[in-house]
Amino acid sequence: MQGIKTAKFFERRGRRIEEFGGVLWHGMEKRTLIALPYHLDLTMSREDAERLLWKSSSAGIRYGSSGQAGSPCGIYTIRDKNYGFENLSRSYRRDVKLGLRKCEVREVGAETLLREGLQLNVDTMQRQGRWEAEYGEPKQFERLVRAIEESEGVFALGSFVGDRLGAYAVCVREDGWLHHLHQFSLRELMNEHCNHALCFEMVRTQLAHPEVEAFCDGFAPLVALDGLDDFKKRQGFTLEPRNTVSVLHPLIDRTLASDTGRAILERWRVKRPEDQRIGRVVSIVDAARAAKGALQLEEVCAQ
Repeated sequence: MQGIKTAKFFERRGRRIEEFGGVLWHGMEKRTLIALPYHLDLTMSREDAERLLWKSSSAGIRYGSSGQAGSPCGIYTIRDKNYGFENLSRSYRRDVKLGLRKCEVREVGAETLLREGLQLNVDTMQRQGRWEAEYGEPKQFERLVRAIEESEGVFALGSFVGDRLGAYAVCVREDGWLHHLHQFSLRELMNEHCNHALCFEMVRTQLAHPEVEAFCDGFAPLVALDGLDDFKKRQGFTLEPRNTVSVLHPLIDRTLASDTGRAILERWRVKRPEDQRIGRVVSIVDAARAAKGALQLEEVCAQ
């Protein structure tokens, strides 16, 4: 079974873990389950999906699939074991070189993360217009740091300007993949190109690792972020096609995923366009409607 190390890491952070059909799933906000690891390409029947939903008392599940309908998405990957400056766009290469002259990239210990990491988390969430207690509340962040320290294959890399932490990333190395899970940076040191240096060295060194065949930077976000796709591609990432398949619990599917429920969600989103949580809910519902519609069409064609 893939993703065991990642699942144990999430469990130590307080996330719910479920096993179903030989696949591990971890709990996210709003009682949603997501398949682990993120690069999995799954196909799941409606009956099995609903069985998992009833078994786990979850509101919905999400997974990536190249063979089932959903919301067009993808995972950002690099598979070039010889990754280097030649993989970067010209402008991004310049910024990376500036960052490497000013920063040192190395592993970050628990004491440093506990002392400095919280401010980087808060700065990043403020820039992105979001808030997650795990990164912003001291006690919850301490649990996350301890989970990094205690979990096999999980580590934090940081970009330092002198003795100050300018940016850090949390990664897990498992099953031939390096998964980049989280990244945060300090507003005060943004002009030092800490993120550029960190991203480049993280990809370069991890792809050179004998146990790593591919680097995964996760799914394209449910709510599009301005410039993110361009930023990833300038780093050398490829967006490998996947659909985000969402299946809602039958009781929720009859309300939120109905035409009336979708119209109410849209009015809610128009009233609060800055709230990314609403956008994520709308995207999940749209993916669920797309998957359900495709399945119904297949059933009609098969008759």
